[in-house]
Amino acid sequence: MGPFRTSPPSSAGRGLILRPRLLAELARRFEVRLTTVIGTAGFGKTALLIQAVEQNQLVTVGQDVWVCCEPEDSDASVLCNTILQAQGVDTGRRDRDPVDVIVEAVWNEAPFDVVLILDDFDQIVPDSGGAQLVADLVQQLPTNGHLVIASRNPLPFSVSKLRSVSDIVEINQEALGFDDNELEGLGTQGTPSSSVQAEGARWPVLAALLAEAGPAAALDFLRDEILDNRSEQDQQALGLLATFSCLDDALVQAVTQSNLTAQELLDGLPLVMSGNDETWQLHPLWTAALADRVNPLEREQALIRGGRHLLERESFLAAGEAFAEAGDLEGLTETTTAMCFRPLTRSWVDESRKLLRLLPASLAGSGMVKLLEAFAELEMRHQWKALTSFEAAAEALRQENLPELEIQALVVASQISGLRDGLPPAPHLYPRAVELAETGLPLACSMVARFDAYAALVAGDPLRAMSYVGDFAGFGPVRARMLIDQLWTDAGYPEHVGEVTTSTSDVEDLAAQGLIDVQLSLALWTRGEVPAGIALDLALELADLTASQRISHQSIQVLGVTTGVALATGDLEEGRRLAFKSRQLLDPDLGPLVGAYVDIGEAAVSLAEGDEEAATRILSGLLQRIPLGKWPPRPYLHFLSPLYILIPETRPLLDSMVMGPAMSEVINATRALVRYRESGNGSEFDEIDWRRVGALRSNLSFPHLVEIALAAKIDLDSDHIDADHRVAVPRRVLNLLAKSDRPVSSLAKTALGNLPGGPDFKLDLLVLGPMELRRDGELVEDDNWLRRERVRMLCGYLVHHPNASRRDVCAALWPDLDETKALSNLRVNLRLFLQVLEPDRPTGVPSWFLDSEGPALNLRPDRLGIDVVEFDQLVDDARSADDRGIPGEALELYRRAADLFRGDYLDGRVFDHWAEFERIRIRSGAALASARVAELLLAKGEPETSMRYASRALLNEPLLERAHRCRIRAFLGMEDRGAAREAAGLLLTSLDEAGLAPEPDSIAILSSLGLVAGSDASRPAKP
Repeated sequence: MGPFRTSPPSSAGRGLILRPRLLAELARRFEVRLTTVIGTAGFGKTALLIQAVEQNQLVTVGQDVWVCCEPEDSDASVLCNTILQAQGVDTGRRDRDPVDVIVEAVWNEAPFDVVLILDDFDQIVPDSGGAQLVADLVQQLPTNGHLVIASRNPLPFSVSKLRSVSDIVEINQEALGFDDNELEGLGTQGTPSSSVQAEGARWPVLAALLAEAGPAAALDFLRDEILDNRSEQDQQALGLLATFSCLDDALVQAVTQSNLTAQELLDGLPLVMSGNDETWQLHPLWTAALADRVNPLEREQALIRGGRHLLERESFLAAGEAFAEAGDLEGLTETTTAMCFRPLTRSWVDESRKLLRLLPASLAGSGMVKLLEAFAELEMRHQWKALTSFEAAAEALRQENLPELEIQALVVASQISGLRDGLPPAPHLYPRAVELAETGLPLACSMVARFDAYAALVAGDPLRAMSYVGDFAGFGPVRARMLIDQLWTDAGYPEHVGEVTTSTSDVEDLAAQGLIDVQLSLALWTRGEVPAGIALDLALELADLTASQRISHQSIQVLGVTTGVALATGDLEEGRRLAFKSRQLLDPDLGPLVGAYVDIGEAAVSLAEGDEEAATRILSGLLQRIPLGKWPPRPYLHFLSPLYILIPETRPLLDSMVMGPAMSEVINATRALVRYRESGNGSEFDEIDWRRVGALRSNLSFPHLVEIALAAKIDLDSDHIDADHRVAVPRRVLNLLAKSDRPVSSLAKTALGNLPGGPDFKLDLLVLGPMELRRDGELVEDDNWLRRERVRMLCGYLVHHPNASRRDVCAALWPDLDETKALSNLRVNLRLFLQVLEPDRPTGVPSWFLDSEGPALNLRPDRLGIDVVEFDQLVDDARSADDRGIPGEALELYRRAADLFRGDYLDGRVFDHWAEFERIRIRSGAALASARVAELLLAKGEPETSMRYASRALLNEPLLERAHRCRIRAFLGMEDRGAAREAAGLLLTSLDEAGLAPEPDSIAILSSLGLVAGSDASRPAKP
């Protein structure tokens, strides 16, 4: 181990320049989660850290823990042991996660702040366990824990979240450069005259040379000692590349016209930043230092070559920057044109706006610029507002006789118009597209073909519509594939989606651009190929990716379908959440077609809840706004089966539609379900191909699918079903069907009786405070619960007396009645109580939450959440964690226990005669739990929250001195000494009124505030 592995070297004799500007920033390391010092060799990172550590030793704010990283720290266990050794903590606990061990070691130092300083972090391999350990520490350290990372390279993990909450100090290479005061302290005489020399002086190593030998000599050193040690080929290459902001192998080779790699060229060169994706960045200093290595013409040609290469890669903004630097108007124009030909699958707003700023004033007002401006207007909620801009751009391009750009503007306008107003898209633009198509323009021909295809589809002829797909080639391979897939989906043939003969590279290019193949994803779901076990995870991931693209109509479409995915997998709560999120995104400007996805999602939720009437109302209203016509508009295609079942007027059209195998099977099964409801004959389903259960699951409402499966005597979770598509039927759905008046009711009741599990909702009984019953978090407001006191008394008695006999219950609740009358009252109230617990429980099916079949009555705390049972268990577990020295676990458990206590146990006069002693015990336990939470939070650096819990403890136990002391310390932690004195005065008053003397720990803190005479009491001990 090196001499400075776990302790920094001394600054004595090192001739370090004091850097108060940066030391002030580093002093904030005790306030923020992460401090980064990033810069290449020679920028004085270690020297700066040494100064910061020595400054803290003079006036201690917290503990600095120094680790100089070595390659072996790529092993997480080695790095963990090194950190613990530097902190002076036992490193023998190898049976636990290194992150947990370090977190606990830091927290144990609370309330003192601990800063882990990792110097030379670049020695750790980016994808190693050591790097991951540090990334985890950034997320998991307690608030008294902080990290300082010094590295030559960018961090191998994201810090964007810390930036968003201002919990990071970042000292970059530019900041590490010397400022004028530091240069003056080094001995330079003023600021160097030329800007190039001034820039060079900022590099600390070079600044030292400037101080000793002067500006000219220092820059000569940079050239002579660094550049001249390179081959002429390398120097020439570096000179050509110096103006590019980001380098990789392909760009290096394109610009230099060689086989050089970026790493070969830049290896060992100072003032170079390496990224995490095999990219490199040259410091701006090199632009000046390399100025004499190439002539202006060579540099201009290099920029143009680089711009051409970047344009081919569709790195449009970088290409535009290169062309702008070279003054190449033709390249800029070509880049702008290429940007305008991207598929309309994301807004590209930011990139479009940046490119606009690069364009010369001479192009302002041109049709090309107007088209780019239209793309820049495609904000998330305002796509339709850009429609006018695209049409105006098309007109300007028409006037300028630029038909290729004009048709692109018309294509995008038609897509936007079709999304808003329906299909066929943009009839008002069709005549001009025909005119351009007659000139042989491929994109115009394809736009006309797409219009004709949708005109045929709207007329009810899907086969003719699909015959036009061969004319879509003018859209280009990527966009043609997407639009053909969209047409096949709209025509009811999801089987064909993804079959377009585009090359694999086209698809990969699409993914590389961050584009999402929504049509293929939806088609896979529609045709039933997504396994049940992963369907919802994939759908939610798709929804998140779509949201990141900032196109609201696409997000709403995907959310609508994802709602159906959640419901098809039995997750009603997730379905509700997604439907609500979709409604929140909806804007009136988006038009009725987009809004249809929201309505359909809400109708799907109603069906999943068993409310076919509500779903029918939603769909009836939607059909009035958007009629089916001769072919269902796009949103309806994901909801054909419910339409068929709930709206009989739709059946003739749906029966006549010619669709692909999956959709045809769905309609056949739906038709059979309608007949079954009329006949009660399960043989209606004999023709169903259960090999297509995936398609049925994807397109039928889940209760409808279960209804069909019950009638067909098919277990959806059995070996009859392919393993990928098996789904367990929730009890909730069986309850809905069992209560219905359909033929399937008796079958559902039988299935319920055979189920081993309980209901598909969570039921919680709250008796700490006013008695409440909550179902899936929602307050139960059943009249039998709210208005019948005896029902609540029965509940309270059963909580307090597990396994109570009926005779004992009668004696407690109706002591003045004879046994016969009391038992009669018990039967009535027990029946009402059971209805409150499980309102959907069919007759004859035993209660899940209350055993009532025998002579005794017993609530099942293993099935019913009872807060007092949970409270006692939490307190026991918290005390155990405290005893084992695990403060984090203890804090969480105590906090949960304290938060459960809303008031006294079984509060209310009707319970007083048999619950009083238990009430006192639990109240005391709640006060102690709150006090311990306050103490742990205060040690964790959260005085405000700590004070709230201390105050809560005092509401329950006004004489609990440990809670008083915690309140006082919390005010001191907030630097409010006056409030601390008031809190201390309250403690003295309370004790005086009760005739009690303060405890020794209280005397110590009162004495520190000058309220009692000093004592020899020791510092407050850990409880």
